[in-house]
Amino acid sequence: MSARQRLVTALGAVPGIDAKAYQPDTLHQGECWPLWVRTTWLTDCSHEETWQVCVVLPAGAPEATAAANDALLDPIFAALSRAGGYIDTAEPAQTLGQDGGPPIPLLRVTTRITN
Repeated sequence: MSARQRLVTALGAVPGIDAKAYQPDTLHQGECWPLWVRTTWLTDCSHEETWQVCVVLPAGAPEATAAANDALLDPIFAALSRAGGYIDTAEPAQTLGQDGGPPIPLLRVTTRITN
């Protein structure tokens, strides 16, 4: 199983998360996907993959965005750990809204998986 599929499977077990293999065209609260950042070869037969996991948070009310973020941190960290990930950072992020709409808030978690 690829690292991407391991992450999607693990994240799919988190309540309230709709895990996708790739970023959907239209974003909805609770959707999440892994984004490959880089691969670093450690030896001839092992490498480490760095991934950013993006989770769409509710928009419009800062309190709702913060509450959703706070509620998701521990379950997402646990899911990524079960998938073999080492969590580096979690941070707020945003992506462009569709059709020039307001930015969409995200939770972005950076994790590394050694193969």
